[in-house]
Amino acid sequence: MSSTDSQQAFLHSCLEQGTSGPTLLRGVEVLREVRELKRLHGSHFRIILCYTSNLISSGVRDVLAWLLRHPENLIDVVITTAGGAEEDCIKCLGPTVIGAFDTSGVDLRKQGLNRVGNLLIPNQNYVLFESFFCPILTRLAAGNAAHGGIVAPSSVLRSMGEKLQREHPDSAHDSVCVAASARGVPIYCPAFTDGSMGDMSFFFGISNPDALVIDPLIDFDALVRTMQDASAGLAVVCFGAGLPRHHALMAASLAASLGGICRITHALFVDSAPADGLSESGSTIAQYVDRGCLTPHSTAVRIELDATIAAPFLVQQAFAS
Repeated sequence: MSSTDSQQAFLHSCLEQGTSGPTLLRGVEVLREVRELKRLHGSHFRIILCYTSNLISSGVRDVLAWLLRHPENLIDVVITTAGGAEEDCIKCLGPTVIGAFDTSGVDLRKQGLNRVGNLLIPNQNYVLFESFFCPILTRLAAGNAAHGGIVAPSSVLRSMGEKLQREHPDSAHDSVCVAASARGVPIYCPAFTDGSMGDMSFFFGISNPDALVIDPLIDFDALVRTMQDASAGLAVVCFGAGLPRHHALMAASLAASLGGICRITHALFVDSAPADGLSESGSTIAQYVDRGCLTPHSTAVRIELDATIAAPFLVQQAFAS
């Protein structure tokens, strides 16, 4: 038996043991079903990829970028947070280093370091990001002046990906924004203002009144329409919980209620939120069914595990072969 075969046999044996292993294996099976449906039905079967910013900050973004560049054109839409977009860009501009969860906040502030869990981001990275991002706002305002300066957040993120590819090609290979813009996959960011991008957009508006309006309803309308057109079914793959997952499920509910043929046939949720926390992040499959987000016939699995650990494994097992 080769070394690779031995590793696969070991992994498979782990998946068949304990309490979490079988659920993780079921997640792989669901993703393989989703892949096969995409092969069979093409654009009539839509796959929505949702992720939270910790997957980008922790260094898992190359896995997501690889998935977006997959030769089978699997992903139709990406939904993420502000941090999930801007941290992707910042990693192309400067380094993020591993620190410790218990490092003194006072010491970090004196050193000009920003903590994201056990990761450290120098202040200089945000200075570089400001220099990179603000010209995008200026260009979009000028290019959309005839339309009242109204643009969607996805247009901003597409411009960000295109600019990264032009100006930072050596560091852009692992970027989700670059991979998405190259494939024409929209990135929807409903909480666009909840981060550095929002700060800069706010101050841009003060300096340039009425020059630019970033309207998330444009993207929401496009998302609902994309789901309505999923005649062969819809899959929602969520690494992390919170806003991206809720946004996708809410849009699917609206698409169905508006008379579309949309239905979530497959759903995979990976998160570590407690089910008894009464938050959206801890919602169970049963709760999503009674809310009408999923049907009793949806193939749905929730894996209670750190998504930054589970996502690379799930993607490799389901899509790499």
